[in-house]
Amino acid sequence: MSGTEAGVPGAAGQEIDAAGKGAAGRLWSLTQGRRGRMGIIMALATISTALETGGAALVALAVGALVAVDRSGALFWSAGLLGSVFLSCILQTASNLLAHRAAIDIQAETRLAIGRKLWSAPLGAIQRVDAAELRRTLMEDVERIEDGIAHLIPDLVTALVAPLFILLAMLAVDWRLALAVSLPVLAGFLIFSFILRSDGGLSARFVAAQAGVDTALQEAVSMVPVIKAYGIAPENLRRAEGAFEELGDAVGRWLAFAASGTNWFFLATTSSLLLVAPLGLWLYALPDGIAVLVFFLLGAFFLSSIGARLFGAMGRLRIQEASLVRVDALLRLPDLPLLESAAAGGESIRFDKVGFSYGTGFMLEDVDLDIEAGQKIAFVGPSGSGKSTLARLLLRFFDPDTGRITLGGRDIRSFPQADLAERFTAVFQENFLFSQTIRANIAIGRPGASDAEIAEAARLSRADDFIRALPAGYDTVLHRAEGLSGGQRQRIAIARAFLKNAPILVLDEAAAYLDPDGQYEIQQALNALATGRTVIAIAHRLSSVRHFDRIVYLEGGRITECGSHDTLMALDGAYARQWRSHAAARSFTLRMPGAV
Repeated sequence: MSGTEAGVPGAAGQEIDAAGKGAAGRLWSLTQGRRGRMGIIMALATISTALETGGAALVALAVGALVAVDRSGALFWSAGLLGSVFLSCILQTASNLLAHRAAIDIQAETRLAIGRKLWSAPLGAIQRVDAAELRRTLMEDVERIEDGIAHLIPDLVTALVAPLFILLAMLAVDWRLALAVSLPVLAGFLIFSFILRSDGGLSARFVAAQAGVDTALQEAVSMVPVIKAYGIAPENLRRAEGAFEELGDAVGRWLAFAASGTNWFFLATTSSLLLVAPLGLWLYALPDGIAVLVFFLLGAFFLSSIGARLFGAMGRLRIQEASLVRVDALLRLPDLPLLESAAAGGESIRFDKVGFSYGTGFMLEDVDLDIEAGQKIAFVGPSGSGKSTLARLLLRFFDPDTGRITLGGRDIRSFPQADLAERFTAVFQENFLFSQTIRANIAIGRPGASDAEIAEAARLSRADDFIRALPAGYDTVLHRAEGLSGGQRQRIAIARAFLKNAPILVLDEAAAYLDPDGQYEIQQALNALATGRTVIAIAHRLSSVRHFDRIVYLEGGRITECGSHDTLMALDGAYARQWRSHAAARSFTLRMPGAV
């Protein structure tokens, strides 16, 4: 899986296109399939802007009529101005409604695409993504697409097209004044473009600082029990404090940079007013030339306002770029490969010279193991020996780096993911329960199961009694499983496994860290669940797997011993030593000084 890390979101440090063209192009690509609607949206926005800017000519004509004491002309041009503004508002409203509808649909499609990618990508690649960053991408970054589709694209189009209408009208009236208006605006855009290309990585630093704050806050919230238990003073939470300081510094530097760019941009664009007024007065005598002078002054003002809109859009595009890079990084996570293979014959499992490493960390080497259908196999050994890794490879959370794993003689990489999932039921040490009813949580094992089937699964898992004792019974809504003990949560997860009824059961420390009564209840439920199935259990409590068909002892990523409990005890090797340590630990008592 070493190749997956390149696709993990770490967008803060990636290059951001200075002019925002990368973000604009990516936003436009998201509208594929809606180009007709987007054409209508941009046409409406453009016409609206043209009517808005065309108001400058109508104002100039109305002023000219007033100066000439032409009351009917002034009323006519004023009525035309009112109609132009009203129609502009109607068209802009229609454009906004259509654009927001398109943006909402694209947001939904993007989240669904990310969801499909999280389903199809290897779990190892997903686990390398920071949880805070994954949440931010799914929520904030995708949410930001709304601004890009509904506002930025129409704004950019109108900001680029509208000046053409104004300049063409100005050129038709007087090319000299048109030049006086356009040259300062052009200089402003050149300065603006130069400043954007020399931000020194401030935008990337700003995005990285935001990510740092999110991570630090998530860590601080998860640490609340430790903070309270140990009385950790706020001044000791240095990481969160440092993250806020870095964000504050990044924001300050970015605002200083943006302010300098804004000042130079507006100084250049507004200077056209200083050129138009004296030049217009020199070229056109008053009061006869008042209409031309007002037209060019208003035209210069409109160009400056459109430039301001474009300036703001470019700044927002830089933020869009960072968000879209993170979204694309998730969507580029590699899919689990699907190999060609013949149909499987039976449920036997084989690890064939399997090797695996977590990057530069832990490794499995040359693991050879055959598991016949219906056998009970336990993986034991010291922590970090590879027990859980073998189980996760079997469930295809990862793929082996070398060798292969077969099911019924067929490489598990050739199974469609849904088909492979149908053959396995997994019960982990910590099982996630959704914020839904208990009934819905159990039904995850087999969607569409009847209430009677759900209740029977709960009875078999020893969960039915405590569920019915709850005020709402099976309709009790679980809010992060609050109010349930660890054993109760585990029994709901086991009920889910009973309902699924898959032929192969994988148990990863499913009864660990529970009180004796809870362990007994869970063990009874697991014994019932294991009946008639192939069982692969990862265990630290050796007594729970003593009667398994075979016990596989792993150490350093290799199988060092394999056999029944009696065989391994007679061998008097590593397993026997661990068994004696386990037996001694079970008889351990804590003696206090002076105790009787």
